Amino acid sequence: MRYCLYNVAFVMCMWPIMAAWLFDDPCEISPPSMSDENKTTVIYANNSCINGIIRWDYARGNVLIHFISRDFSVFSACFSNWLIGNALTFFDVYNGIEHKLEPIKDQGYSCTLPHKKEVIVRIQAPETLLYVAGVRYEKIRI
Repeated sequence: MRYCLYNVAFVMCMWPIMAAWLFDDPCEISPPSMSDENKTTVIYANNSCINGIIRWDYARGNVLIHFISRDFSVFSACFSNWLIGNALTFFDVYNGIEHKLEPIKDQGYSCTLPHKKEVIVRIQAPETLLYVAGVRYEKIRI
């Protein structure tokens, strides 16, 4: 009985934190699931976020993410593996030219070149459908 009360108390205390983490994080970027393989979805990241997670359920096609600086500073967007994120392919897009980023290593970072005001990244899903893929992102001011 005592063990059960501890579990109930733990769940009651942790539920708001878990719910915010799972459902309502303003810094989480979630591209649409099961989109058309030939479609590119455009998303603007919350510019008040310095870091967060890109979580892509049933990743298909491409997503173009715009990271915008609030103060017109020069910055890079860096990515690290979170959950099968190394299956995704990243491209730094600048003036219409794409530069493929090195594959994300298990614990390492992969960063775009420094850009002023805006960094645009195209993420390409693998041909094999994944249940979920995710990476951590961080905007690093130069």
